[in-house]
Amino acid sequence: MLRLSKETPGMKEVAKLSGVSIATVSNVLNGTQPVAEVTRQRVLQAVKELHYRPNLMARGLKTHKTGMVGVLIPDLYSSYFSRLLMNVEDALYQAGYQMLLCSSQGVLEREERFLASLTHQMEGLSVAPAEPATSRLLTDWDRTKRPLVFVDRKLSPVDLAPFMTSANESAGVAVFQHLHKRYEQLAVISPHPAQGAIQERFSGFMSAANRGGATPLT
Repeated sequence: MLRLSKETPGMKEVAKLSGVSIATVSNVLNGTQPVAEVTRQRVLQAVKELHYRPNLMARGLKTHKTGMVGVLIPDLYSSYFSRLLMNVEDALYQAGYQMLLCSSQGVLEREERFLASLTHQMEGLSVAPAEPATSRLLTDWDRTKRPLVFVDRKLSPVDLAPFMTSANESAGVAVFQHLHKRYEQLAVISPHPAQGAIQERFSGFMSAANRGGATPLT
C-alpha cells in the first residue's frame, strides 16, 4: 500500500498513485494532449484521494494561464477605489478570474517593484499608476500583448493602453458652481504641484471661478 507524504502532494505523487507519468498527469489537468478516458479517470481519482491542488503560479509559467488579473492602485483607503475594486472583483469572478490586489501608495518605486513581479504571472493588468510619469515597466508589459487598462489616469503616450477615468475637469466646474451658490469666499486645498486627475479637477474649479468673477484662496 502506498504511504502518502505528509507534505502537500504534487503532480509526482498523483502520477505515482495513478500509475502514469507526470506528463500524463499534466495533460489531464491542463488539457494539453488527449488522454484515454480510462487513464483520465484514474488520474482524476488520484487527484481526489490526495486532495491535490494545482499550483496556479507554477502552471502559469508554462501555460501563461494563471486565471489571475493584477490590480494596482495607489490608495487602499480611498472610498473611490474601494467601490471600484468591488465592481472589478465581481466582474472578474463572473468571468472566471481571480484578482490579485497591490497598493503602490502613490510611490513610483513601489509601483515598479509590484509590476516587475506581476508581469510574468498575471493574464491581465489594471493600473492606476503613480504620477507623474509613465513607468518603463508599463511599456514592457505592453510588449507582452496581454490586456492592460489604466484607471483614473491619462498617461503618455495615451495610446499605450485603454484607460477609464472620470470627467475630472467637469467635476471641478460642478463643485465650484455648487459652492458659489451658497458662499462668497471660497478656498481650495490641493497638493502643490497638483498632477494628473487632481490637476484636472483643480483646473476646472479655477477656470469656473475665473469665469464667475471669484478669487478662491489657494
